[in-house]
Amino acid sequence: MTSSLSRSRSRRAPSHIAVRVAHAVLGGLVAAGWLVLPLAWAGADGSATVARSADVTATDNAAPDDGTTTGDLVPPLVAVGAAGALAAYAYTRRRRRATTRTTPGGDDHGLIPLHELDRQARKLLVDIDDCVRTGTEELRLAAARSAADAAEPYVDALTYAEAELAAAFRLRQHLDESGVGDGDDRGALEEIVARCRDAGRRLDAAAPGFDQLRALERNAAAALESAGTRFRELAARTPAAEATLAGLHERYAPAATLPVAGDVEQAKDRLVFTTLHLNQARQYADRGDSARAAAHLRAAEGAVEQAAVLVNGVTRLAGELASAAARLPRALAAVEGVLETARGLPPTGGTGAAHGHRPDAHHIPDGATPDAVPGAGPDSGADPGADADADSGPGPGPGARVGSREGAAAGVGSAAGSGAGSGELVGQFGRTEALLSGVRHTMAAGPYDPLDVLRRVVEAGAVLSGEGGGDVPDGRAHALLPARCALAGAADFIGTHRGAVGSEARTRLAEAERLLGPEATALSEVRRADELARQARRLAERDVRAYGNPAGGHGGAGAGGAVLGGILLGDGEGPVSYGGPHTRGRRAASFT
Repeated sequence: MTSSLSRSRSRRAPSHIAVRVAHAVLGGLVAAGWLVLPLAWAGADGSATVARSADVTATDNAAPDDGTTTGDLVPPLVAVGAAGALAAYAYTRRRRRATTRTTPGGDDHGLIPLHELDRQARKLLVDIDDCVRTGTEELRLAAARSAADAAEPYVDALTYAEAELAAAFRLRQHLDESGVGDGDDRGALEEIVARCRDAGRRLDAAAPGFDQLRALERNAAAALESAGTRFRELAARTPAAEATLAGLHERYAPAATLPVAGDVEQAKDRLVFTTLHLNQARQYADRGDSARAAAHLRAAEGAVEQAAVLVNGVTRLAGELASAAARLPRALAAVEGVLETARGLPPTGGTGAAHGHRPDAHHIPDGATPDAVPGAGPDSGADPGADADADSGPGPGPGARVGSREGAAAGVGSAAGSGAGSGELVGQFGRTEALLSGVRHTMAAGPYDPLDVLRRVVEAGAVLSGEGGGDVPDGRAHALLPARCALAGAADFIGTHRGAVGSEARTRLAEAERLLGPEATALSEVRRADELARQARRLAERDVRAYGNPAGGHGGAGAGGAVLGGILLGDGEGPVSYGGPHTRGRRAASFT
């Protein structure tokens, strides 16, 4: 955490330099006063000296004078007083800084308690994440009707805020993994706070100029027309999304459609809210009340954006499920082929699955149950969690491929007697076979979730190849599909429920996004990102359940969903806009 501390200190360095310069200037003034005051005093006494010259002879016989006058004592007294004042000021300032400091080192008296600093860091992460999400949405609307160079300063501000937020989330992830409780953690928390405040200040500073760019108050008509067009497009697409979701329910297991459960209803709710506030914006614009028109227009724009996310989510999931079902036979055949090769067995026709054949039609007799299939029943040694996962899985698709279990048993026996390392091989083979048995059982049982089954096939391949994935053809490519699906679903859910979601879910999502970035190449990173994305979704759902049904204030119909989605502040106080924590709610006063 050395870098964290040095960064925190570097942020405060300019203020320390300014104080030292002030001290030096004050000391110079005191020294100059010491030199000038005797001269000024001597000039003031010049006339008195001339008057006294006539009396010199009268005093020649007097006792010798020591050369000291009252005026000679003034400069030292002034210097001592100035030095005392400076010392008192420095002492007071040091005491005040010591009682309010939050940096590590020195006396711990007056430090912000660690739990309070942790709370501040969590709140700032949520606030800045909301600012970045809102800024991204509104900047996209502004860029569509502005020249690229006009929007560039606000793109730069948002990019800076995103980078600071990403670094803060990375620190938070490290803390969550290690636990908060020592001095090093304090340094990390302080850096999170510093980065978030920097990001917020940058967005706050850009907000006034951004309002000039958008010019909602001056030119609401064009923005109203654009929002109305977008609204009509989404209203027309909503019935199609509803039909698509109904088709997914029929084709796949219920767990396959859980990521978009309720999305169509929420999209309709956002569109109802949009209708109300577009109408109000038009009415205020007709009356010439541009401030209120802009406030209601921003609320409508935010709702339209979220309705689009919800409708697009259903369409995206349908495509991902279809892609997983098409990819599954190739992935399964690849893992089984590697397993057979590792046992020293000739391939048992794995290419059939890869070419879209239905091996289950050849290996599972009509009317047979999965338990009657060798290796798929309760005595197969399968992972007890596999069947539990299967209950949440999947829809139609190619049937399960059942290889020669007798040959497999012979392969395991051969490996077991092969000498050193045989136990490890048997463990790999056994776990891989258990995972594949669970996959076959799930696929033969009826509708299933292709994404979940593909994820388990990837896990079987990773176990077999020791997490490297190099021995399984296209292992990373197979893993990317469910991981990206989980990431997109978690991002959509958090974005459309951000009024209730806390920092923990957002932190997991940020880490998953980092791991799935363009530099991620290892299968282990892809699988870890998949795990974090699903964890983020679970944490976000927990937060939403705890949040309950929000009040909509004076936002009208659909306002509760708008508060839940972060379209409106607090209890429906007003819409959010591009900006930092201090400016994003600037239109709330006009939202009546």
